[in-house]
Amino acid sequence: MGRDLLLPERMADIHEKRRTPHIAITVTGVIILGMALTLPIEAVGSAASLIFLLIFALVNLSVIVLRRKHPEFKRGYQVPLYTPTSVLLVKKYEGVVKSLIKRILG
Repeated sequence: MGRDLLLPERMADIHEKRRTPHIAITVTGVIILGMALTLPIEAVGSAASLIFLLIFALVNLSVIVLRRKHPEFKRGYQVPLYTPTSVLLVKKYEGVVKSLIKRILG
């Protein structure tokens, strides 16, 4: 995201020896440490679950969008029955996300 200028450009710096985005890793660690020390563990756990489910849903949606918008892209792996499979998984995650949000908000 730093290379795409969606975050400060410094976040894209790669460590010369380890070849990792060391600044981005450090900033992420500090943010997570701050959350872990200040927020109730239930809130952190629920938020993490919600974020992971949203990521999975977005990945499935992106498969559909990319296959329709750019059919010429070379793909190393073909998802069997990709449209029904992706739509089914997005619907499944939608229900789980809604129930998690209801549980978090009360």
